[in-house]
Parts: sequence; C-alpha cells; structure tokens
Amino acid sequence: MMSSSLPLMYGLVTAACTYEGENTVLHLQTARYLVKAWQQAMGGHALTPTVAYIGKAHCRAFILSTYFEETENLVKATSPALRQVLLQLVDLYVVFWALQRVGDLLRFTSISERDIEQLQAWYEDLLIKLRVNAVGLVDAFDIKDEVSADDSMV
Repeated sequence: MMSSSLPLMYGLVTAACTYEGENTVLHLQTARYLVKAWQQAMGGHALTPTVAYIGKAHCRAFILSTYFEETENLVKATSPALRQVLLQLVDLYVVFWALQRVGDLLRFTSISERDIEQLQAWYEDLLIKLRVNAVGLVDAFDIKDEVSADDSMV
C-alpha cells in the first residue's frame, strides 16, 4: 500500500478539499455580509467605511479592467495610428488612477518609491504624447468647451 503512495495522495487530496471547503464558506459569508450591507444601503442606512471602500475599489477595478479589455478588442479593427492613441488613453486612465490612489498602493501592495516615480514619469510622457491629439480627441468625444472648463474658449 505504501509503495503506491496512496496514503500520501489521500492526505493531500483530503487537505485540499478542506481548504476548498473553508474558502467556500468564507466566500459565502462574505457574500452574505455584502448583500446585507447592500440591503441596508438601499434602506437608507449609511455603509460602514470598510464596505464603502471595498465598493469603490471594486467599481474602480471593474471599470479599469473593462475599459482595458474592450479597448484591446476594439483596436484590432482600427488603423495603427488610432490604435496607438486609444491604447495611450487606456494607459493614461490606469496610471492616473494609480497615482490618485498611491496611498492605497503603498499600504496594500509592494510598490516602491521608485515604482511611483516611474508611474509619474510614464503619466507625464503619456500627456506629452497625447497632447498632439488633444483637440481631435475632445472633438471626437463631442465635449463642449463649457464642459471641458476651458475658460479661454467660452
């Protein structure tokens, strides 16, 4: 029996099932808590700070992820010049939010000061690259001068 390694495999599989079961229970408990918090919010109660933060962070991550994925799919059928500009816009949006939430990144990830400096340099480089297309981008999105808050144009 021992030469078949069956006892060892049984122990590993049993442990994996236990871990998976614990993860399932944790997922269910978290989902139940979030649904309860959502129901309370719909009833007019304020969200706890933790739930409010998780909601905002999840929404931001979802928006960034969806924006990236959809742009990646759409640029396959565009000209190389347009593809470059659209992907630069995605990069700009992602880097912008990373820099806006740099405190969270410092607290909850292993990002370093050097990484933040590189993000800032990348952000500034993207602004320079997109500057030549700024008027065209604004016109393409049909953003009125009043909305873009450019007082010199009003």
